[in-house]
Amino acid sequence: LKHPGSVAPQPILLCAMRARGVCCRRLGNALHSNFPKLQQRFSSPSSVLTGKIACVVKEADEVAALYTKWGSDTYDDDVHKWGYQLPDLAVKYAKSIIGENVFEGTQMLDAGAGTGLLSHCLKDAGVKEATAIDISPEMLSKAMRSGFYSCCKVVDLKKSFGFPDNAFDVSLCLGTLTYMEPADDTIAELCRVTRVGGYVIFSMRTDLCEKWEGALQNFVDQKIWAHMGTSEGFDYLPANPEYGQNILVKVYIYKTL
Repeated sequence: LKHPGSVAPQPILLCAMRARGVCCRRLGNALHSNFPKLQQRFSSPSSVLTGKIACVVKEADEVAALYTKWGSDTYDDDVHKWGYQLPDLAVKYAKSIIGENVFEGTQMLDAGAGTGLLSHCLKDAGVKEATAIDISPEMLSKAMRSGFYSCCKVVDLKKSFGFPDNAFDVSLCLGTLTYMEPADDTIAELCRVTRVGGYVIFSMRTDLCEKWEGALQNFVDQKIWAHMGTSEGFDYLPANPEYGQNILVKVYIYKTL
């Protein structure tokens, strides 16, 4: 049983198809001129987008502007400096729950792909083809340059993703739900675009897990998906003083029905 909120495909705003040799276009320099007032209170976008303050940054345009600014500055360097290891942790956990070959030959959606930091471990895991979506065109342009993604699309993950039903074998959403609410369309869309028998894999900060419990269980009760497993809390940014042992993340795995 798939989620009833089916939608027709929407126009792709940022897309590159390797087979057709179309180059990636960078969009939306206007975002730089619309940087939110929140930035005035902190020394960098990373100060706003990590730690407890991230929970108050909810509006799509604010998140987009902050990530666009951070992505054009020091995002990759910052997360590597903090010892970012969520992609590897999530892939290893998924293999332990579903099987070693879970990613081999799959069509995957990377929701909240950012600059494409997942690309290396997904390629090593055997993913056949991946589509990246994110709210920041600046970060997606970097993801496209990784050479891993066949298509990149600018999407507000709170709303429709604009893909047809059953478009992907696996949908992955890591480090993104901090900026979402259970009432948003995010989880429903992850289910809708994932084929029956496919998998939805996402991470969630441990300080936010409780508020999502009802929405996740509701999908189980409606037989939209089946719960396969939830990891222990991972210390995935060990060198970030806002995280460390203070804020951990769990990885959730559901099988679509």
